[in-house]
Amino acid sequence: MDQIDLIRDFNRYYTRYMALFSRDYVDSGLSVTEIRILREIVEGGYETARAIATDLAIDEGYLSRVIRNFVAKGWISQKRADTDARRKILSATAAGTALFAELRDRTRTDIAKRMEKRDLSMIVSAMERVKTYTSSIQSDDIQLRGLKPGDIGWLTQRHAELYMSDFGYDENFESYVGQILFEFQRSYEPKTHRAFIAHCGHVQLGSMFCEPGDAVGWGKLRVVFVEPCARGAGLGQRLIEASIGFARDAGYRHLELYTLDNLHSAKRLYARNGFELDKETPQRFCGRDAIEERWIRPL
Repeated sequence: MDQIDLIRDFNRYYTRYMALFSRDYVDSGLSVTEIRILREIVEGGYETARAIATDLAIDEGYLSRVIRNFVAKGWISQKRADTDARRKILSATAAGTALFAELRDRTRTDIAKRMEKRDLSMIVSAMERVKTYTSSIQSDDIQLRGLKPGDIGWLTQRHAELYMSDFGYDENFESYVGQILFEFQRSYEPKTHRAFIAHCGHVQLGSMFCEPGDAVGWGKLRVVFVEPCARGAGLGQRLIEASIGFARDAGYRHLELYTLDNLHSAKRLYARNGFELDKETPQRFCGRDAIEERWIRPL
């Protein structure tokens, strides 16, 4: 199966596993969609049917029938908007609010039972990663922090995967990045070393490290990385600004970094932030011919 078929296969598996097509979810007499509609009225902050239909991407005719049923059962009420008589404002009744609270508890119990004896932390982590990777990530969604357990392994793996698939480097690239990260940890001093890890929730999205350079008074930027799903959100700029700020506070007078000739987006970022190309060194690197470039800037 190709990647699209794998996504379709997972969708079939998950909807079946969670009984998401049931017309009687958690013995409620309602479908998952109907429960979700009630949820949006009770606690989702939606006041009109059109807003719910837009957010849930469901047919307005179907939604209208569900709402009429909910009104008939006394779970929600409708009233005309003061500013537009054609617009109906939806609100949950006390009975509807109480019903949804009961359904929410039943749903939690059902999920806990289905996930019993599973590694829940790994499942939640995978779900959060899928949600992040399929979302439209905005700059405000991203925060920067220092290193945490798991970051080194993630950076080593993701560098190897992307640089091999996108740029054609071989399996030696993984050990190359791993050695850089090992040396950073081995020689780490808080006053001269800093790792910036970008994240959204618990999902890592990028990195930039600053450490002592090759000469006195020089700092060096390393491990510059941005996940494809986070590109275009200004993350590279935030990382480089944070790194330059740390380098100044650490007392470095100059910054250097080494990159490769085919990393065009990264080089544009460096140039926008005052770095200039200093030296080019042709070499055979991780299975392909490359030109290593040294970029520098004063602080």
